[in-house]
Amino acid sequence: MVIDSVEGGGRFEGVIKQRVGTTTIADASDRNAAWSRIANWADTSAVLITAPVAGQNASAALQGAPAPRCLAEPLADGRYLVTARGLSAGASFNGSGQLLGGAEVWLQSVISPEPVHFNGKGYE
Repeated sequence: MVIDSVEGGGRFEGVIKQRVGTTTIADASDRNAAWSRIANWADTSAVLITAPVAGQNASAALQGAPAPRCLAEPLADGRYLVTARGLSAGASFNGSGQLLGGAEVWLQSVISPEPVHFNGKGYE
């Protein structure tokens, strides 16, 4: 979703494209990183991206779980830091985005709109 939105793709236009962060950060530990502020995980956050619910194809264990959420932030080197937060069925959180009950999992990835190349020694 993020690469499609920032590279001019047509699949995820509108709201999702507007929610990709505009503040460039150095890396995940940057003090200006949006993912580290719990208020950015609240339903009212302007940068929160909520993934579509799987619906009837979801396993019984996922039925009733809040939709997965992520934040996408541009990095100084042209790549994007994507931080995802998944919540268990029955998970609840307050209006500020803080988990009150249930379980959560966090995952961070750095993605690049450019192809990765192998130079014979490693990937660049």
